[in-house]
Amino acid sequence: MDTTITIFALLVGYWQSILSSLNVAILVLIVG
Repeated sequence: MDTTITIFALLVGYWQSILSSLNVAILVLIVG
């Protein structure tokens, strides 16, 4: 179904944004 694909895409985008923010926080901790 199209709805499951849409929900999956939203979850992937949400997860990627969380991972990117975590990477930024880790970089700040290492550099700082």
